[in-house]
This record gives sequence, C-alpha cells and structure tokens, in this order.
Amino acid sequence: MAQRQGKRADRSEARVPSPGPDRHRRADAALGDLVRLLTATLDPDVVAQRLVDHLLSLFNARTTALFRVEAETGNLVGVAMAGDVGPAGRAPVVIPAGMGMVGLATRARRPVATLDALTDPQLEYTAGVRAQIERAASRAVLAVPVIVRDQVIGAIVIGDLLGRIFDEEEVRLAESIADHAAIALENARLHDAAMRRERALTAVLRSARTVMEAVNLREILARIIDEAARIAGTPHVKIMLVDAAGGVLRLAAVQGTSMPTGSVLPLGEGLSGIVATTGERLFVADARDDLRNPFRDHDRARGMVTYLGLPIRTGGETIGVLTFNTTEPRRYAGEELEYLTAFADQAAVAIRNAQQVATLARSEEHYRAIVEGSVQGILIHTAGTIRFVNQALVRLMRLPGPEPLLGTSVFDFLAPTDRPRIEAYG
Repeated sequence: MAQRQGKRADRSEARVPSPGPDRHRRADAALGDLVRLLTATLDPDVVAQRLVDHLLSLFNARTTALFRVEAETGNLVGVAMAGDVGPAGRAPVVIPAGMGMVGLATRARRPVATLDALTDPQLEYTAGVRAQIERAASRAVLAVPVIVRDQVIGAIVIGDLLGRIFDEEEVRLAESIADHAAIALENARLHDAAMRRERALTAVLRSARTVMEAVNLREILARIIDEAARIAGTPHVKIMLVDAAGGVLRLAAVQGTSMPTGSVLPLGEGLSGIVATTGERLFVADARDDLRNPFRDHDRARGMVTYLGLPIRTGGETIGVLTFNTTEPRRYAGEELEYLTAFADQAAVAIRNAQQVATLARSEEHYRAIVEGSVQGILIHTAGTIRFVNQALVRLMRLPGPEPLLGTSVFDFLAPTDRPRIEAYG
C-alpha cells in the first residue's frame, strides 16, 4: 500500500500507536462496531458524523473529516468533522479539485499519507488553504478515497500532530473503513433521495390541486406563481404566454423579478423565446452575461444570476414558459428538474382550461349581445321550458321584464292545433 511521506520528523514529535499482540483483534472489533453504528441509521448527516467521530477515537487522532466530491466542479466539500477542527468546523470547507491530501487521494484513487502536509513538495495549495494548514496542529495526514461502484464520491481524512507515521496496518484499516463507509453512505443517500422524491411529489400534487381549484385565468396564474416559487425555493418566478397570432410571448404573471408589466418577447428570441419555440427546458448558470438574454442589463441591475425556463406544454403544444431566477449561483439536480417540469405540465392543463372557459364566456357574451340587440322577439327554451327572453320580446308582449316568462312552458303560448307540429321538431 503506497504511502507518501513528507520530510522526516523526529519520532518524539510523532504519536505512533504501539503494535501490541492483540492490535489486529482490536481493529477487527472496532471495525465491527463501526459497521453496526453506520448501518443503524439511514440519515446521511448522522452516518457521516458517526463515521468521523469513530475514526477520531479508533486512530487516536487529533482531527478527522469526511469530504464529498461536488459533481459539477470536482471540488471537495466538507460533510462532517470531528476533533480539533478550529474555525473550519464552524464554516463550510471547500477544497479545490486535486488540491492537498484529499485532492490527491481522490485523484489517485488510493490511500495517501504524509508526515507534514505543509512541506510535502508533491502537494499544491492556494494561498488561503496554505494559511489554514499553517494554523492547524494536524500536519500529519492520511487520506483515503471513498469509492462507490467504481466512482470516487469523496474521501476520509485523518490528521494528527506533525510527524506521526501511519503504518501499513493503519492504512489497511482506514481503507477497509472507507469501503464500509461507502456502502453506508450510498444507502443513506439513496434513502434520502427517495424521501426527498416523495416529499417533492407530495408538494407538486398539493400545488397542482391548489392551482386547479382556481376559477379564472388571472387567479390560476397567480396561484401557479406562488406554488412554483414555494416548490423551487426562489421568489423570482414569472409566466410568459404564447400569443400565436402576434408571434410573441407576453408577460402574464410575475413575482420578485420586477419585470415591467406588458413585456413582450418575439418567439425564438431571448432565453424564454428559445424555450417556447424548442419546447425544451433551458438552464443558464449566469444570465447576466448571456448574449441571448435581452434582459441581461435588467437582471444585472437586480442581482439575478441563474435562469431556468420550462415549457408549459399541453397536447403537444407549447402555450407558455415558466421561468425561475435566483440571486445566488445554483444548480438544479435532475430530480428537481423533473418535479418542476411535472408541475409545469399540471399548470399547462389549468391554463388551457381557463383559456377555453374564457373563450367560451366571450363567445357567450357575443351571442347574448347579438340576441339582445335584435329587433325580433327571441326566446330560448330547453325541452319546452323557457330559459331566456330578449328585450324585444319583453317589449312586444308589454311585460315589465323577462321574469314572468322564465321557467314557464313555451307550449302555453301556442295554439292547441300547433302543439303536435312544434313538438315533432323536438
């Protein structure tokens, strides 16, 4: 098992555990205890903290830590720490990809150790990271990658006083612990992901019901905005609807972004115009400098950073775009995008239904206006029962209003000899 040692230190500075006749047996027992601890819970945070706490005791170390690899950047993000962590334990720790002992271990995919992490010539640091190491007491370091299904997902780090030597048996034990930790961490991650999916699905269904309970288009749009902001965790949401006749997108509802009322975007132009014409979602990590974004000056002035546009589609047709902006850098996980897309699909049904109801209402108003404006007397009946009477008929019959006729039978006003013929028309 390869180890990397920095400059040799005086053995009086190092804390080297005495081998002892039963050291191997104690290590096996400690490993068994750790496995039981890690498998007793499926909470990822608890698993991580139990791991570093146990490592601290098992290796009689000064500090221990667990890092995870950030998928987008490759940076190593501190998940849990134990021991004398100093200020770093109270703030998020991020180590650039490939840097330091933890970066070396994840890049090399094997355990690495050094007597002095500060002076080891094979390690690289930024000025900030080097300053942190200079202040730290734990300069002897053992780092072991955590690998799941041949993918490095993180690393465990054990730190101690300058000059401690991590012998081969300790390296093997740390490697074995990393293997068991990988299984426990992956199980906890899968369980957590399943629980988050369940919570997200519940939230989407609840939000969809809330939207569907609205009656008119304006109320539906307002509810979509509110629920979308809650699900996505950002207050900056807007809806732009397609005006096919005009070939444009029109701002229909907005929250947080302060976009001017009546904003119009030609189809195919701008970020939302692209979403509307392609029918595909679009994410932009920094919309402030994206030349496709006609509102980049507006976004820059208001501190907007990311853009996410989702097509509002129903029946194979894109009828609008639901957009999200954030004022901080953000990445959406695949499952987040699926939940938000599912919500956008539900919103599309509600919007289309409201649009059809509004169209029907306008048609009814137009028809009523024609009937009311006619100089001929007109009545409308259902199975012979009068439901509507226009004003011309009211005047013709010299009635005070339509009420005396509503609900009566149309046959009461026909000659008995005409009734069979009229009934025959159905």
